[in-house]
Amino acid sequence: MAPSVRKKWIGAILSIGIGLVLGQIGLTIGRAVVRRYNADLRSEGTEYMWDAIRKQHYDEVKGLIGNGGPGLADVNARQVGGITPLILAVQQDDPRMVQELLNLNADIKLRTADGKSALDIARELNRSNILPLLH
Repeated sequence: MAPSVRKKWIGAILSIGIGLVLGQIGLTIGRAVVRRYNADLRSEGTEYMWDAIRKQHYDEVKGLIGNGGPGLADVNARQVGGITPLILAVQQDDPRMVQELLNLNADIKLRTADGKSALDIARELNRSNILPLLH
């Protein structure tokens, strides 16, 4: 093979290699951007979820958490003191919201920073209409 042809082949191979590497870097950066975007959406969705729970917007909570699939909010998110959405619903004496959150797989075993579960708080606050849901 003539040296000029060999140079062209080597140049082409290097171009392809560099292109592949740059393409891989682009894919990696693209994936990181998508992961960050999804994390931002989930964080925002979780903030909306807290507000929807406080306002007793049941359908909005279901939509944000993702009824049966991954949603924009985390049903087991934590606020200051380890408060979970389920614990907030118990504190608000909202049995319908408690049931909705349980249907959306809220973890009944999670505890606040001082070690109290949703059941403990329901007992402490005499939430007799909620206690049967948590057993």
